[in-house]
Amino acid sequence: MSVWAKVQTEIKNLETFLEVCKRNNLSCRERKNGSYIIDMNDGSGYARIEMTANGTYLLSYDQDAKYSRFARQFGAQGGSLMRDYATEVAKNEAMNMGMSILGEETRADGSIRLVLGAMAI
Repeated sequence: MSVWAKVQTEIKNLETFLEVCKRNNLSCRERKNGSYIIDMNDGSGYARIEMTANGTYLLSYDQDAKYSRFARQFGAQGGSLMRDYATEVAKNEAMNMGMSILGEETRADGSIRLVLGAMAI
């Protein structure tokens, strides 16, 4: 059964999320109410993000991979798209704290390992 559901992870940095979408070949169109429609560039599969009362955004899409190409590509609960977003947020935060990114490794299980170092003063 096809079911639209919201991903529980809040999107606090819209600019970073939209950039991650672009890198994943997704087009984002802003709607009048501050929400966005996210389309796969080949025209199949879509999702949306909607602003919450506290100013963050939530991603929602059909979570059933049998009916949704978006779910097949990115997985349940935003899967690899939310992983990429979280990685970019972590990199930005590390750099804001004066750290440098020494390395990035995608592991066999799909997780990403960041190696951080303190910047020399």
